[in-house]
Amino acid sequence: MAAISLATAAAVCVPSRAEATITGGGSISGAVNLPSFPCQTGCSGGTFVGTATLVLSGLGTSSVSGAALPYAAVWSAQAGNASGGFTFQDPCIAGQGPTPPATGSANGSFSVSGGELTVAGGTFQGATVSGILNWTRVGTAARLELIALQITAPASGGTTVALNLDNRLEGESPTAFVWTNGPGNCAVAQLNQTALIEGIALSPA
Repeated sequence: MAAISLATAAAVCVPSRAEATITGGGSISGAVNLPSFPCQTGCSGGTFVGTATLVLSGLGTSSVSGAALPYAAVWSAQAGNASGGFTFQDPCIAGQGPTPPATGSANGSFSVSGGELTVAGGTFQGATVSGILNWTRVGTAARLELIALQITAPASGGTTVALNLDNRLEGESPTAFVWTNGPGNCAVAQLNQTALIEGIALSPA
């Protein structure tokens, strides 16, 4: 979740920017905690912990002699390998009464750890993909967008391999969101509201 070092292994990447691409995809599921629900606007402290499976490949942002470097990265399903933190809002309509808000949104950051990255003929363990998450909910349906993606992995000598990706990952499901306590409603808020993200398939866009 925190900012990740952009130090780059000189033997792998040179500071020449190329157009990056993504192919592949995956899925993500897990548990959400909201400090209070409903929360009308600018609410902070939302968290997500879950499991992601991703297989990504394409061209990275660095190049050698003008040629973009191909990469391949894999994150196998490991419990707790995905996490996020976000602000959120679930607005009530005036006079709505004791029913949950029908819609909600969130914005924050995410990371998926424990992957394997192959780039420029080298393979690096412990790869992380991170970026910004945007979330929209309508009832139990949800749409997730992951943008400003970056893959990093530790390299030799304490350096870091870093690839920025231009494309985004996105997905949606009509049954993605399931309350596991409460839910709070527009008459009585629920503290420590919890929910499950049952599974959202992700693909490049």
